[in-house]
Amino acid sequence: MQKILLAALSPLFLFSSPLLAQKTAEDYLTQGNAMYRVNDLKEAMKKYNKAIALRDDYAEAYYNRGVIKFELSDYKGAAEDYEKAIELYPDFADAYFNRALLKHTRSDLAGALADYDKTIFLRPDDYEAYKSRADVKFDMKNYPASIADYTKAVQLFPDYPDAYMNRGLAKFNIRQIHEACLDWNTARKLGNTEAEGFINGYCR
Repeated sequence: MQKILLAALSPLFLFSSPLLAQKTAEDYLTQGNAMYRVNDLKEAMKKYNKAIALRDDYAEAYYNRGVIKFELSDYKGAAEDYEKAIELYPDFADAYFNRALLKHTRSDLAGALADYDKTIFLRPDDYEAYKSRADVKFDMKNYPASIADYTKAVQLFPDYPDAYMNRGLAKFNIRQIHEACLDWNTARKLGNTEAEGFINGYCR
């Protein structure tokens, strides 16, 4: 599952006089976030555009606009906005994470792997980054390396059903059937609905 993030809400600035109530880039970012939360993506896009028009160095606004474009399947536009956000703020872990998702979506596995590496460097306790990097390594058929990352993900978040599920698949692919079944059983207990079919098909 893709992880879509929004940068933190900026504070609202309240003015006592309507004459002073000119909107700032931060105001538009906040409004865009509110529109996103009610799934009004087109209106959110307009607000982020206005934020950027007022502040062309606003990394969070580029990032959030990239999130919208990603959801609208404008992958080229999303990539450009993530690139700009990272250019403006080179330690923007969320932007690296979402750019990695985008690259994985477009089958750029090496690029996705590099961006997940950077995300984990910046945020070493990000269990979703470990799980997502493991998914890329799985698609590269590097099953031992994917198992190591799935293991790190469940160490950081022991109740992560999808990490157990996918680690089971990686183990299955290197013929560790018993260990795969243990992971699938854990995934099922934690609520993963796919695990049942694999347990029924391959586990005794």
